[in-house]
Formats: sequence, C-alpha cells, structure tokens
Amino acid sequence: MLIRARAALAQGGGLIRIAGTEYEVEFAPADPTVFQAVDEAYRAKYAGSPYLAPMIAEGPRSASVRVMPRRD
Repeated sequence: MLIRARAALAQGGGLIRIAGTEYEVEFAPADPTVFQAVDEAYRAKYAGSPYLAPMIAEGPRSASVRVMPRRD
C-alpha cells in the first residue's frame, strides 16, 4: 500500500469510481492530526478483532492519503 500511496502523491491526481460513477480527484498527504481520531474510531468499531493492531500500525498510517475533488 505504501508504494501506491507514494505513486498517488507523485501523480497528484487521478480517477476514482464510486457506485459506477467516476470522479476526478487530487491526492495530498494525510493530515497527521487526524490519525488519533481515526485510530480511536477503529478501536471502537473493531474492539476485540485480531485485525485491529495491523490497522492502526505505523505502516497503514504512512500509506494514508487525502482524497479531494479535483479543483479546476
């Protein structure tokens, strides 16, 4: 995933498809100030899951990107 995040940031934008509709988007580094809130939400939702620890590890954080509608 880290490779894909780096590629997305290097390209700066792309297309995503949601429910069959394509959208032009821009990619930016994720704001690290939101990581704690995201981790807490994962802890609440996945409490007791063996998958929780890998989801909140540094690797997934470093692969996080912000996806925004493309500005023209």
